[in-house]
Amino acid sequence: MTRFIMSVALLLPEILTGLGRAQEAPAQEGAVRTVIHRAGESIPIAVPLSEAAKHRVTILSFPEPVARAIVPWGEEDISIETDGREVVLKLLRAVEGDLVFRGRSGTLYRIRVSPAKGNNEDGFIRIVLPSEKPETPPVPAQAKSGAIDLLRSMRLGEIPANAKVTAAPESVIHESADFLVRPRLLYVADVHEGLVLELVNRRKDGNYRVDLSQFTAERLVLVGARELVIPPGRSTRIYLVFWK
Repeated sequence: MTRFIMSVALLLPEILTGLGRAQEAPAQEGAVRTVIHRAGESIPIAVPLSEAAKHRVTILSFPEPVARAIVPWGEEDISIETDGREVVLKLLRAVEGDLVFRGRSGTLYRIRVSPAKGNNEDGFIRIVLPSEKPETPPVPAQAKSGAIDLLRSMRLGEIPANAKVTAAPESVIHESADFLVRPRLLYVADVHEGLVLELVNRRKDGNYRVDLSQFTAERLVLVGARELVIPPGRSTRIYLVFWK
């Protein structure tokens, strides 16, 4: 028991950065749309009109933290909340036009907003740069294959021949008003460690969306989840594979 808690504590600083970035999910749970930012070009998005009885939002994920937003409308027309590199848009009136966001690097991102019509609406948009490259060297194919096999075993609840699995005691390793995190299983293989976490949505209303792209750490190889959208009072499992 003590060894397990110590192992989790060593991995915890690398994990909670991602967990703390869980975002409230839009009422419409559409697919993630990835678009490439090109200088001078607008990115068209269809934002659903929010209603008094049903709050609907569109989430934008930028390739860098947002430093400033240039908004041509008033607070009675649109609600904009920024959190690092993510922006939550809530359309209060059927306005149409361009929003401009300035990234921390000085890059300008022009977003063409129009009210969604019918079911043609954007829930989550990930904006990437055309020349975006990994900051670290690619993982060797053989090593990554081992990580994939371990992650698959974790999802299926299996024990690989080259791994040992320790069950966690009932405990909470992170808690807030919105969610709590419990360790469930620790996998130790030849060159990897796998950690299974349970993430519980504690909100009485409102789904939570887990953005796996927020899980970044020097030793992190792969990350997966059982479900990405967590209804109120429900939970999901997060699967993380690290280098030892």
